[in-house]
Amino acid sequence: MVIPGQKMGATMVFAKRQADALREYGIDCRSFYMETGMSLGSIISQRRKLKKEIRDFSPDIVHANYGTMTGFLTTSVSPVPVLLHLRGSDLLAPQATLKARIGRLLSQLAALKAKKIICVAEHLKQSLWWGKSKVSIVPSGVDLQKFKPGLQSVARTELGWVPDQPVVVFNAGRDPRIKNLPLAEKTMNLVSKQIPEVRFFVMKGEVAPHTIPTIFQGADCLLLASKSEGSPNVVKEAMATNLPIVSTDVGDVAERLKNTSCSRVTGPHAEDLADAIISILVQNNRSNGREHVANLSLEKTTEMIAVIYNRMQDN
Repeated sequence: MVIPGQKMGATMVFAKRQADALREYGIDCRSFYMETGMSLGSIISQRRKLKKEIRDFSPDIVHANYGTMTGFLTTSVSPVPVLLHLRGSDLLAPQATLKARIGRLLSQLAALKAKKIICVAEHLKQSLWWGKSKVSIVPSGVDLQKFKPGLQSVARTELGWVPDQPVVVFNAGRDPRIKNLPLAEKTMNLVSKQIPEVRFFVMKGEVAPHTIPTIFQGADCLLLASKSEGSPNVVKEAMATNLPIVSTDVGDVAERLKNTSCSRVTGPHAEDLADAIISILVQNNRSNGREHVANLSLEKTTEMIAVIYNRMQDN
């Protein structure tokens, strides 16, 4: 399994959890962490290291856990079939920068060469230039053992939060531009005019993954303001803790929240988002999100991926 980023830290934590789940399932899985620098020297070095890793491990399948340079290099050097796992920003990154455009092009070229493709949502499949017949839709799984409902008072004590202060959580990740932090801030400014005591808790890339379930248990609402998404894990993980969600209509969020109580999908306008958040904070109820992500457990998605592996070997 080829994973962009470093072994330690929160980057691509969902892919790391998936690799662990595959091992527990009984698949002999080795992870290779690819540096994501775009310099020529870095690309040549990573290409050489990946070739050596594949030669030494001699796998039946190489699973590239992202598009862009990760997927492109993997499909370029692997002598065995490649499963390309496309997750959203690798195909739909909204920035107009040259780097983003190159990344999207590399993802499309990797899709051309891969034997099979996983897309985490249907709209990603439709954005492919070719290879749609090779695609299986497998949303990223949720670790329901880690992400589960809990007493808000206990979570807030652990986090050191004020017991009765309304808290809205926002995941800025490592690139707040993609997550649209400016829209989120504008939204929360409007919310604070109606509920002055509200706290806006922004999670950035340095937040330890093991603390996120506690944050979701302690919060009152998750805000998602992105312009573009695949199948955002943060939404499914929040649902697993029954945390209410307010989101723009991106990725597969509307599908996920379709029958979920105390949650809203709105247009990309601060006024609409703020109205939805205020309504949720006033009601002060948890959602029924967990019952709607039960079919997206890490165990179930691991079984789905194992089926794809078997098909790749059979064909």
